[in-house]
Amino acid sequence: MMMDCPRCGFSQPQDRYCANCGLDVENYVAKPVPWLVRTVQNPNLHLSLIAALLVLVTGYIIYSQSERFGREVGNLFHGTPLASREAGDPQKAVAVSENVQMKTVHEDERPAASGALSVEGTETTVPTAASIPELQKIEVSYWEVPRDALATLISGAEKVGESAEGRAYYWASAAKQIETLQTAGRQISLPRTLSLTPTGGQLTVETPSSGADMFQFGIYFQVSKAAEAKDFSLKWESTMVMPAPETQAEAASQAPAKALTEVSLTGNSTMTSTSAMIVVIEPSNRSPRPEYVAKAGSGPWSIFTSEAFRGGVSEWVILVKGQ
Repeated sequence: MMMDCPRCGFSQPQDRYCANCGLDVENYVAKPVPWLVRTVQNPNLHLSLIAALLVLVTGYIIYSQSERFGREVGNLFHGTPLASREAGDPQKAVAVSENVQMKTVHEDERPAASGALSVEGTETTVPTAASIPELQKIEVSYWEVPRDALATLISGAEKVGESAEGRAYYWASAAKQIETLQTAGRQISLPRTLSLTPTGGQLTVETPSSGADMFQFGIYFQVSKAAEAKDFSLKWESTMVMPAPETQAEAASQAPAKALTEVSLTGNSTMTSTSAMIVVIEPSNRSPRPEYVAKAGSGPWSIFTSEAFRGGVSEWVILVKGQ
């Protein structure tokens, strides 16, 4: 099959190259790349787009910072004219001065509201005894809280109980503290709620009497209110029975455990619908044999299965809050 060179017209058998002028015939007659494809693949276009994006981002940053700077300057001078033309105008200067003086007088003469505090021109209502709803019930929940988070939480609390095996803390207004504890902690058991009668009520949480011979725990709450009393009084007591700490070899030997010890923590406080109290249980033995705890069944004492608690990294916290 013969072919003619598209450039010089030389006739020769079919071949890629012209025998006369050496033209690469296939590339010479190939279909040109579309304009859109060439444009998209053009590296200069890529560089232009990047440069435009950088310009837009830089402009936005400069614009936003200039607005912020203007607001801060305005707040700093409180309407004082900054332009030299305005500063030199006696009438405008007098108007600004009178405006500032009137504002100061109004703030000074503003009567203090009953039951309110004024801090830098703002008013914050202080709750009074009449505005606090009456206590209807208390809720008891059980948490594992990291030790460092607990240290921060109790820094401003009132200590209302302490022994070798634990501590107790109280807040009269505890909404923020409760939120902090629930955010930082891990709930380890279902909560219990005690609905109160006009004279109070009782709540008991304890290990079952059968099978829990080497590990026993109980916590008891007594809420009472005398006829002439205004608030409810809360008394509590926690008791724990378990063996003394063992070495790993002693625990693995399956030998009889050491003598049991019993410890307790007691205290009392006033409870309202806005108050809360925590009991921090700190047993001397954080690693009782797993089979002892297993016989006690499910309950807040499942904290002893936590590696963090057994290693002393977290604490066992019982939260009592009014509602």
